[in-house]
Amino acid sequence: MPCMGVAVASAKVALENEKYLAMVDQAVIDKVVGIYLTNLGYQVSGKDGYYQVQGFVIRIYQGRLEVSGKGSLRYELVDKLAELLNGLAGKMRQQAIIQKLAKAGVKINQNQVAGNGAVVLNVEL
Repeated sequence: MPCMGVAVASAKVALENEKYLAMVDQAVIDKVVGIYLTNLGYQVSGKDGYYQVQGFVIRIYQGRLEVSGKGSLRYELVDKLAELLNGLAGKMRQQAIIQKLAKAGVKINQNQVAGNGAVVLNVEL
């Protein structure tokens, strides 16, 4: 079978982030990825972790990211999307910690987001 020059670049979302990314509804991931790709200048179609943009097919499933298509831009796209998904998982981790603290009876007096995106809590112990 002749090779048409299509290759796949893949990346694993950081292992510790997989469980937090799994907490995010697929519709939310679809929306975030769609907006992000649109901001990068791509016209996006697709849903349920499967997207098509000019020259590339993107698949996001079980903490894994694959970009198929021609050209070296797929590696750059993989890196950008992996960073986005790791950031999304980090936000979910922060929410999980806040929920566990509240469930444990820790009173949260103040909740702020720092310039680097970290959640800063003022709590009573």
